[in-house]
Amino acid sequence: MDIKYIREWAACERNSLCGNIIVEVKRIQDSISLYFKGKAQYLQVYLDSTNPLLFITDKTSLPFQKDNRIEAFAQHLSHTRIKEAEIVNNDRIVRISLEKTDIFNTLVCYNLYLELIPHRSNIILTRQDKDQDYIIECWKYISLSANTTRQLLPGSVYKLPDRVDNANYHTLSPQKVEYPLFIKDFISGKGNKSIPIMKQEYFDNVNDLYESLVYDIILPERTRRAFEQEKKNIQKLKKKKEKKLLKLREEYEESDKSEIYRKRAELLKSQLHLIRQGMTEVIVTDYYSTEDKKVTIPLRKDLSPRKNMNYLFRKYRKGINGKAIIKEQIIRTEEEIEELDREIFDLENDISELKESNSIVQKTQKETLKKKKQKSDRFRKLKINEDWEIFIGRTNKENDELTCRYARPEDWWFHTRIFHGAHIILRNYKKSEITPVLINLGSRLAAYFSKAKNSQNVPVDYTKIRFVTKPHGSPPGYVIYKNQKTIYVDPLSLREASEMIKEGRIKQFAGKDQ
Repeated sequence: MDIKYIREWAACERNSLCGNIIVEVKRIQDSISLYFKGKAQYLQVYLDSTNPLLFITDKTSLPFQKDNRIEAFAQHLSHTRIKEAEIVNNDRIVRISLEKTDIFNTLVCYNLYLELIPHRSNIILTRQDKDQDYIIECWKYISLSANTTRQLLPGSVYKLPDRVDNANYHTLSPQKVEYPLFIKDFISGKGNKSIPIMKQEYFDNVNDLYESLVYDIILPERTRRAFEQEKKNIQKLKKKKEKKLLKLREEYEESDKSEIYRKRAELLKSQLHLIRQGMTEVIVTDYYSTEDKKVTIPLRKDLSPRKNMNYLFRKYRKGINGKAIIKEQIIRTEEEIEELDREIFDLENDISELKESNSIVQKTQKETLKKKKQKSDRFRKLKINEDWEIFIGRTNKENDELTCRYARPEDWWFHTRIFHGAHIILRNYKKSEITPVLINLGSRLAAYFSKAKNSQNVPVDYTKIRFVTKPHGSPPGYVIYKNQKTIYVDPLSLREASEMIKEGRIKQFAGKDQ
C-alpha cells in the first residue's frame, strides 16, 4: 500500500487524536488498542507483517484485553495526553508525541513510534531527555547480532530505520489521494480476490477504508484460514484414531482365537518329537476330537519346537488377559472419534457461516484451551420459544441417540429425502399443533445440515417421531419412517435462523408439500 495513504490518514486524523488522554492499552494477537478518556472510539494499531495499519474505530467485535506483554506500554502511557501525530522522515513511521505530569509534578514527554513497514512492523515507546529518545519498551526487540546498524532494546537510544529504496514502501514526492477510494483496489493476492465485500465498496476517507480492510477483509479471511487449518488438524488426528481402532479390532478378533492357540500349544506339547526347526507346519493327531482326526498347525520356522509351543501359549495368555483391556480401549477410541466428528461438524458450520456473513470470529487462547478441555454440548440446539426447540445431530451416533432415545412421540422429525444429512428434531414441549412456519424452519435447517447445503429446492421429509423406527442391527444413523410429507425448501443456516428468531421475523415463504 502506497505511503501516500498513511500521510493522508495522519493529516486527516491529527485533530481527532490531539488532546485525547490515554487511559488503557489492550491487545489481541497482533492488534494493540489505545483507549481514550471519555471516548467510545479508540486507536487500533494492526501490526500484521504484510499489512500493518492504524485507524480510529469504535468496533467492539474483537475481545481486546489487558496483557502482560504490553504492561510497560500501559504503565507509561496511562493518563498521557496526545500533543501531536505526524509522519516521520517521509517514511512509513507515525510519531505520536505525548506528555503527562508524574508524581513529582514534573512534565514528562514521550514519543510513540508506529513503524508500519511491511515485514518489519513495530511499536516503540521512548522518553525524551536532552534531545534524545531513550527506548522504554518495544513490541519487537532487535539486538546488534540481528541488525548491526540498529538496536531496539530498552535503555538504548532510538534510531530511525534505514530507508528502503522501493516505491511500494515510501515515495519521496508527495502524491494526492483521489477520492472515492474503492476497496477492491486494496485487496492484493490471489487468495484475497475471492473474498466477498459485504459492506460498502468505496470510501471518502482513509480511516474508514483501513477499518473496513481489517474488519471486513483481512481478519475474516485470517479467521477462515485458521478454522480450515484446525479442521485439517482434527481430520488428521481422526485418521490416526481410526487406524488405531482398526488395529484394536484386529487384536480383539485375534484374542477370540485364544482357545485355539491353547489347543494347538497342548497338541504340540504332547507331540514335540514330530517337529524340527525350520518346518513351517506340522500335522498332528487331534486328541481333543473323538475321531482322532489329523490337524495342521502352522509353525514359525525361525523358532525351535519348544519355542513354537511357548509362542502359542503366550498368544493364548495374551488373548485371555488382554481381551477386556482391548474392549475398553475400543470403546474409548470410538468415543474419541465421535468427539472429533462433532468438532469437525461444528468447524464446518462455523466456516460456512463465516463465508456467508464475512464476520469475525476471534477467541483468546484461554478461551480456546477451555473449550478443548470441555466436551461439546450433547446436541446443537436452537430455542424458538417456550413451546418449541430444535435439536440437531452432528454424527451418526448422535442422530441415533437424538431420534431413538431423546425425542418424544409428539416431536417432529426432519431429514433430507435423497441426501445424507443430520437428523433434525423439533421438540414439542406442550404437544401443540405444528404450524407451516415451523415446518418450513425445520425443513430448511435439515437441508442446510446435509450434503445439499449448497443447493436449492431441496426435498425434505418430515413426520412425527412416533412414525420413525430403527431396524434391529442397522448401522448408526439409519432409520425408516412412514406417514411423512415432503416439502421443497432452500437451505437456511443456524446463524440466519437464530437471527430471524431474535428479530421476530421467522415467518418465511413455505415450500410446496407433496
